[in-house]
Amino acid sequence: MSMENGMFSINPKREGEKLTVTLKGEINIITSKEFEDYIDANLAGVSELIFDISEVEYVSSAGLRVFLISQKIMNEQGSMVILGMSEEIKDTFDITGFSQLMRIE
Repeated sequence: MSMENGMFSINPKREGEKLTVTLKGEINIITSKEFEDYIDANLAGVSELIFDISEVEYVSSAGLRVFLISQKIMNEQGSMVILGMSEEIKDTFDITGFSQLMRIE
């Protein structure tokens, strides 16, 4: 199931308890709601969560919140990693302290 609205898309790939979610576009105040709804509906039974954000151009504070929600869920269920982070987004994660809370590769 792929969700797309022009400025943001979610492309998941589930293999057993492993879920890889490829995000594309901007995670802003509008699209973060769609992102959060997806997370709420799809993390049951997931022990390994991988976010590929190599095609994400921007993450707002609302988007950061969804990554934090995801991390809290995965702290209970298994592991989470974020791949492909641009320097600009890495700076945002560093400044907010989120880099200390999440595995970024």
